Amino acid sequence: MLTKEQIQFLQKLGLDYDYSKINEFSDEWAEIEERVGDELMYEGLDDDYAPNEIGKMCYSILDAIP
Repeated sequence: MLTKEQIQFLQKLGLDYDYSKINEFSDEWAEIEERVGDELMYEGLDDDYAPNEIGKMCYSILDAIP
């Protein structure tokens, strides 16, 4: 589901789950979606609201959420 880079990014956000045990029905996805969405809004967009590198990573994670 998630790439190694995406998992490392999530861990930097303080989301230290065992990602090998999270399935599509796990409750952790709600917290992941909220934290990644916040990171996207606060750090992931430039002045023109285009995604920067953080934003691109956030979008890729949000797209991977079941």
